[in-house]
Amino acid sequence: MDSQFQSHVLIQMTIFFLLFLHSFPSTKANLVDDVCKDTRDTPSCAYALEQDPNAISVPDFKSLAKIALRLVVSNSTDSKNFIQDMAQKSTEPTLNKDCVRRWLRIRG
Repeated sequence: MDSQFQSHVLIQMTIFFLLFLHSFPSTKANLVDDVCKDTRDTPSCAYALEQDPNAISVPDFKSLAKIALRLVVSNSTDSKNFIQDMAQKSTEPTLNKDCVRRWLRIRG
């Protein structure tokens, strides 16, 4: 799970930085496509951004960056809650400690 979570966060952070770099106005109808074409995994990028239906019709890169950042925070919080719940339900104390410790190390 650690590598899958790290991959997901890495994709979202890449999207955020690409949006930051593309902070000039665009005339394209769908900025998600414009941003995601510059990523390693275009379908995953588009899927991640399109979790917010407003991402498709944003007027500029700044608005899309705000959506991406909000999604990163939301997914991070969801992951934290999932890990805490899993750790609390575990009957193995080692799993509980290791899971929480790894989460805290990743989260910083």
